[in-house]
Formats: sequence, structure tokens, C-alpha cells
Amino acid sequence: MGSRPSVASLAFDRAAAFYDRTRGFPPGVDRQVARGICRLAGLQPGDRLLELGVGTGRLALPLLAEGLVVWGIDLSRSMLEVLRAKPEGWRIGVVEGDVTALPFPARAFDAVLAVHVFHLVAGWQNGLREAARVLRPAGAFLLGWGGHADPGSRLAEVRERWRKAVVACGASVDRPGEHDPRRVLCALEGMGFQLVVEEDVASWTTRTCLADVLRTIEERVFSDAWAVPEAVHQAALDEVRGWLRETGARLEAPLEAVHTFHLAVARRTAEGIRA
Repeated sequence: MGSRPSVASLAFDRAAAFYDRTRGFPPGVDRQVARGICRLAGLQPGDRLLELGVGTGRLALPLLAEGLVVWGIDLSRSMLEVLRAKPEGWRIGVVEGDVTALPFPARAFDAVLAVHVFHLVAGWQNGLREAARVLRPAGAFLLGWGGHADPGSRLAEVRERWRKAVVACGASVDRPGEHDPRRVLCALEGMGFQLVVEEDVASWTTRTCLADVLRTIEERVFSDAWAVPEAVHQAALDEVRGWLRETGARLEAPLEAVHTFHLAVARRTAEGIRA
């Protein structure tokens, strides 16, 4: 079902077992995000939504609970198996396939949602074109991002220190697609869409510590670490550990992390509809 990509987009098979534990929303926040998506996009029960990179259903399932008819596509069979095993997972129409070659007819959906996916997609512009193709003329393209700790926080600083150390060793933490959501929106505008509204639809606070952040780096929890050679990974970790010691960091001291989920809604311009 669906084609495999001809270039190396990044699948999340290796993250399936721990994805919900490391990327999931706190209780209640998932419904807050889903309601914010429906409100901002003007979606009503019965509307058809396609999620690109549906994964384990962390957004698809709460959107289903809001009354939407939800479909999802993902490159990772393992992630989709986790979704299907959930109590309501059978109600999501899931396809294993490539977002740059969607196996759906034109104008099939009222909305297409993409959250933290285009940085993983080689040829991501083709994914945008496919999303535009399967959207109805008055449909909404929804781009979401955020959820990570405040980029200016001490927690984010630890990860950034590791990333810089990796690059200094001559390796890369890049993924195959586009990481900047603003560039994705700019490309979408070039395809006849315009940004109509955006806002933070949810915010929440979690408690963690520097030791936990360090463990996620050590265990390569996030995809920027997956292709880093082991020797480089360990050298970068040694640099981070040394920096933490030099700065007197208290690794087990509790810290609060502030998270937000940001949503942008784009629709076709009159010229885009005619095209």
C-alpha cells in the first residue's frame, strides 16, 4: 500500500517502542491540541482529515475523538502496528507509504495535517504538492510544530551543546528534509496557498532534570542522533559531560520545561483554486 521512497527519507521504526513515552502529550493535553486544531481550522464532525506521518496516533486518535474521519500515512510499519494495537486504532484509516506519493484521489480531504514530518522527508516539496492535490479546493493545510522544551532553556542548551560537538567532529545531525517550518510555509505559498491564521493552541509544563536529558542523548532517543557514528557520539557526550562538570551543574536537580504546540493554517488563494 503506497510506494517506498526512491531516496532516503527517515522512517521511525527504531523509535516505535519508545515513541509515546518520549514524545507523547501529558494527560488531557492531546485533547486540548485536537480541539485547538479543529477550532483554528474550522473543522466539524464528519470532516475528512489526512495526517502525514501519523505514527502511533498521538494526534490522530484525539482528532478522531473530536468526530473527524481520520486517515493517516506513515513510512514506518512498526509505528503503524503500535497505532493499530491501541483500543481505537482500528478506526483510523492507515496506509504504509510515502508522503511524496500519496495513494489517494484528488480532492479527497477537508484538511491535511503535518506535524514534525517534513524534516524527515527527502523531496519534501513533492510531499507538499501531493498534500495540495488531495485537498479539496476550500480545504485547509495544517502545519504544527513545537512540543519541545523552550529553546532558550538549560535543558535545550544541553542538547545544543551535543549537536555542536558532533558537528565539530565532522559529522552531521541533519535530517534529509526541511527543518524550518517557516520555509515549509513559504514553499506552500509558492503553490498558491496563503497563511490565514496561526497561534499556540496548547502549552504545558513538565518536570525533568539534566540527567534525564543526558540519558536521552546517550540512548539516541531523537532522530538527529541516529546516523551519528558511535565514536563521534561518544566524543560529543564526553564534551557535554565535561562542560556540565565545569559549570557545576546539578544533574538530578528538578527543572521545569515549558512546552507549546503551534499551529499554522493555510488555504488556497483564489488564484490557487483556479490553478
